[in-house]
Amino acid sequence: RTLELEKQYIEYHLEIISRHMKGAHHPLSSSENGVQNEVFKKLLEILLHASYSRFLLNSDSPQSEWKTFRDVDGKDFRSVFTGQKAITLPRRWIDLETDRNHTYHDRTHKK
Repeated sequence: RTLELEKQYIEYHLEIISRHMKGAHHPLSSSENGVQNEVFKKLLEILLHASYSRFLLNSDSPQSEWKTFRDVDGKDFRSVFTGQKAITLPRRWIDLETDRNHTYHDRTHKK
């Protein structure tokens, strides 16, 4: 029930965003005449996976001391534009650093 309510909440906010985008003549439209299009459906899927990754964190899991929504498996996320699958971070996010090019590096790796 909670997940269904979350879906309705996200759909509602996407509708509002869609109206604002259309009113601003934004080139990316996620609904046409109140009808949800493919962009809307893809955005909804991404937002649902992101939200569910928070809801479904298990506080009884051995990983609960360190695991956050950032450590979720990326396989369920796809680009709205290209359909390209996201990748899962190579390590726990807390153990990663980025360089100027936003490339991730493992902080725990000894040189």
